[in-house]
Amino acid sequence: MKAALNSSIDLDTFDRFLYDIGISSWSDIQYVLPPKQQQLDLNNAKSVCAYADKLFRHHDDSVAGMEVATWYLKAIDLEGKLQPMNYLNLFKMHLKVAECLENDKIYYDKAKNIVTNLTEENGPLQTARLYFKLAQHCSLYSDRDHGEALNCYLACLHTQQEALPENDLNIALTYKQIATLHNDHLSSHEIREPSFSEYLAYTSIAEFFMGKCLPIQLKTLPATHPELAKTYFWFRSFYLSAFQRNIALALEYFEKAINIFQTITLGSRWHSRAIRHVHDIKSGFYMASQNYRTPYEN
Repeated sequence: MKAALNSSIDLDTFDRFLYDIGISSWSDIQYVLPPKQQQLDLNNAKSVCAYADKLFRHHDDSVAGMEVATWYLKAIDLEGKLQPMNYLNLFKMHLKVAECLENDKIYYDKAKNIVTNLTEENGPLQTARLYFKLAQHCSLYSDRDHGEALNCYLACLHTQQEALPENDLNIALTYKQIATLHNDHLSSHEIREPSFSEYLAYTSIAEFFMGKCLPIQLKTLPATHPELAKTYFWFRSFYLSAFQRNIALALEYFEKAINIFQTITLGSRWHSRAIRHVHDIKSGFYMASQNYRTPYEN
């Protein structure tokens, strides 16, 4: 067992991580593994990655991020010795390490370099998907790095537009993510007190991209598809909180969403919430309870 544990290990890469989680050497790992995992093949990249994935799914206070990262790093070390290397697996694992180590930029950059160096044989759609994942990481984990997330979404969109029909739902999803990114950015810590021009620019861009998403969904999806309802809810939020509040449009999108939920009978939480908000708007309760203005309303 110790021979298997000590083989094919780059100690310069892993010792500091082992030390931080209280494991002095790889020979001690057999004592911290759960009983069913003591037969884990530590010389097999796929096996180690699968175990790291399992730890990641249960990643909480009981499983330290550093410990999960250590297993991904071991899998990366093993994968890097294979010929040919599986670059998609390496991308995934580097991004997981970046998340586990609290948005470590070094491993994020390693993941991004894999994408930028992909050859044509990998296919443009694969490249687009990876840029999409990078953008999601930046918007969710990497201290909400709006600029980097936007660059990745735009790289994804550019690749999709060259490879897919203009009415493809993948393009619609990217439009929607770009719109949401701009809308969310106004309430993030990156803009403390947005100027009038910033406020107007971000809301206008958000409305523009969501306006490109909805027509694709209307052409491609069934009229009662849940994704349409979600888009209608997005517009509801936008027109209730944007620079120029438009209650009439917000109410219109609410009612469209309700019609879908009534048809497909999805979970009562969404349906009940939509009905409650429409009732509040119609009765004037919403405006009475929101007795404030945006920073630039007169």
